[in-house]
Amino acid sequence: VTCDNIITESDMQKIFDISGYEFRGEKCRYFAGAGSVEELCILRNTIYQPDFYNTATRPLESVEALLFTECGVYRHEGRVWVPLLAPKYAIGSGADFILSAMELGLNAQHAVKHACKFDTKSGGKIAVVSINKRR
Repeated sequence: VTCDNIITESDMQKIFDISGYEFRGEKCRYFAGAGSVEELCILRNTIYQPDFYNTATRPLESVEALLFTECGVYRHEGRVWVPLLAPKYAIGSGADFILSAMELGLNAQHAVKHACKFDTKSGGKIAVVSINKRR
């Protein structure tokens, strides 16, 4: 796992099970982030605020995050959560490598391994979480 442009810890947690919380009336499942460790912690703490309001004094621009709910996926954009409609998602410095590898047929885990070979800011232990969209 990478943070702050370097591989800081091989098993740093960046995927969090947030079952039990709701966002816009949808039951939450997981929160995942990439980028600045400080901003990731700030953003993660907003999960405990009503409607996940970003209580930071500035927009969080050095972190990327995805929120998985029972109905869909949202991406954090500065101060707001925007719904994503694409069938595949990736965040972080290796996102382009991951998306292109998945487009060529690799599954998500192998796509991340592929990205780690080419992106100097990606690496460490790969955590795998199975997320099935529920309706």
